[in-house]
Amino acid sequence: MTTAEPACCKPQKQTPDPLACFDLGITMAGAVSAGAYTAGVIDFLIEALDAWQDAKDAGEDVPRHDVNLKVLTGASAGSIVAAIMAVCLPYRFPHQRHDSPLPADDALTGNPLYDTWVQQIDIHQLLTTHDLDNDKPVSSLLDSTCLTTLADSLLDYRPPASASLLSMTIQRKYVADQLPILLTVNNLRGVPYKVSMKGDGHARHDMTLHAHHVAFSLNSASGNQTPITPAATVLNYPNHHAADNWKALGEAALASSAFPLGLAPREITQPLLVFNETAFTRPGALYTWPDGQEPPGIPSLYTASELIKLQPC
Repeated sequence: MTTAEPACCKPQKQTPDPLACFDLGITMAGAVSAGAYTAGVIDFLIEALDAWQDAKDAGEDVPRHDVNLKVLTGASAGSIVAAIMAVCLPYRFPHQRHDSPLPADDALTGNPLYDTWVQQIDIHQLLTTHDLDNDKPVSSLLDSTCLTTLADSLLDYRPPASASLLSMTIQRKYVADQLPILLTVNNLRGVPYKVSMKGDGHARHDMTLHAHHVAFSLNSASGNQTPITPAATVLNYPNHHAADNWKALGEAALASSAFPLGLAPREITQPLLVFNETAFTRPGALYTWPDGQEPPGIPSLYTASELIKLQPC
């Protein structure tokens, strides 16, 4: 006589743990001076993820899942914060907390998020007239020359030498090896294009595109990586304001935040390929990547959620 094997002894079918990996996509909206708030949230997020990853690597009793930051997108102030993140992600830097001592006026703390938004800019700098030097024409109501200087300083960022920082550099495991960064921009003049009509191959409808984005691919791993988005500018470390790729990031962030009339417009040069994958292309249509491959079913206008799906955890 045989007895049924207790259910607890039967081999159980293994199912994937839905919490094995958290995919993160960060989208940061325009906020004018409230970008300082966005920067504070990002500062805390990086501090928390660093503390968790360090504890996990040390074998401490913390959640064992993985986290993968897969995309950054931003508009205006959000683009500024995204650019700061691109610069500071390979470095350890001091974090600002509610009980941190307030630095003296214009004194830098070594935290690029805090320094950029709190210590290095205020309305007084925007009310000067340096933009009119050498009989230059008026380009905006506010003097934007200080923003160019601030962007160059940020792109050259290195953490301060400090005994509290065990190492100036860090490999953040929760950041994707190829991190897409999309900064939205607008163009008051617009980019003209035509939409063909079905039924008559000669009929076209004239349109103008004012909304656009500038794409970057942050290479946080060693060696050269192929960007996950076509026509994206690859950002490799070390960062420097004179490098064409990092300079393009700074200009795109300033262009995204250039409020019409209030701040000076920025000129951005992009390859024609960029305009073959923008919003006026039929959503979901195939388009040709630089290597000639056509990935099926990928919408031409990337969103944070779509970019997350393109990368395995």
